[in-house]
Amino acid sequence: MNFSQLKERAQQYLPREKMAIVEDACNFAMKAHQGQVRKSGEPYLEHPLQTAFTLAELQLDASSLAAALP
Repeated sequence: MNFSQLKERAQQYLPREKMAIVEDACNFAMKAHQGQVRKSGEPYLEHPLQTAFTLAELQLDASSLAAALP
């Protein structure tokens, strides 16, 4: 999972100005957790991105998607 997949899904229903909220949250999370991995070796952001993608599939609002990204 990567941000471009999340962005593609969310853009299907969120207006451009709301997408900015999601993009800002993702950029912040990527900077804050750059290079971090879980004990399993998986990149730290994999789970939050998957969670946000699931919320986007349910067409939740931009604030909910942003909240999934720590």
